[in-house]
Amino acid sequence: MKYVLLLRPQQWYKNLLVFLPLLFSGNLLNLTAIGQSLLAFASFCALSSATYVINYYADRNNDTLHPEKWNRPIESGEV
Repeated sequence: MKYVLLLRPQQWYKNLLVFLPLLFSGNLLNLTAIGQSLLAFASFCALSSATYVINYYADRNNDTLHPEKWNRPIESGEV
């Protein structure tokens, strides 16, 4: 569970913006466009999660002293 929290899935909703071009282009029934949009969404989620993990790791020493951030997975030593 801590590994999932490390990826911050609660932030993935922002990546739904990649579906706006599909909506506005009128290609809602185009399977190729839908597949490309799903791939873009998955890519954005993976890249943003990787960025969060790198940031957690880079800030781990400072965040262990922070009153609110000390209990994150890397900072607390659980991951």
